[in-house]
Amino acid sequence: MSDTAIPNRLDGHWIVYLAGGLVVVSGLVHLVIGVRELVGGGQATLGVLYLVATVLAFGLVGAYLTRRIRPRPAYAFGAGLMFLYLLAYADWHVFGYAEASLPLDAVGLEHDHSGHDSHDHNGHDSHDHNGHDDGDDHGHDHNGHDDGDSAIASFLSHVRDDAFALVSKTAELVAGVLLAALAVVHRA
Repeated sequence: MSDTAIPNRLDGHWIVYLAGGLVVVSGLVHLVIGVRELVGGGQATLGVLYLVATVLAFGLVGAYLTRRIRPRPAYAFGAGLMFLYLLAYADWHVFGYAEASLPLDAVGLEHDHSGHDSHDHNGHDSHDHNGHDDGDDHGHDHNGHDDGDSAIASFLSHVRDDAFALVSKTAELVAGVLLAALAVVHRA
């Protein structure tokens, strides 16, 4: 056995390939959106962040395939990365902690409060409030969600309304769970 071979009963297992494939899907979605932001006149900073997310996802898979990173750290890092992407999406669309605490507008990350920002690719503009009249005061927040909506319902609403988000967030959730489980059960 060579020095680069890492013996493990999970090497070549379909779960590893599935998780890696889902990481690649997430990376591809980030690549498409990043290029669209940069080429299509969107927010340059946001486009660059999407491309950084792409490089991280592809870099992880590449490092794993070339055995530059051992499996267990790769699984743990991959799970953390996938959950970070989910958390960043939820914060951007639902919670707004980063926007409230960081000077994002200073680096070109303006976020409109209509619920559909510049990286929404479904034809929504800053005047679309999910069909709610902006002038009424019937319990709607700035994101077009009822005040009684839970954060999860709001998150799911955003994902449901954006095909790119639906694909990438589903891939990230499944990959994150699989990679976390692999990190826990992997020996060595």
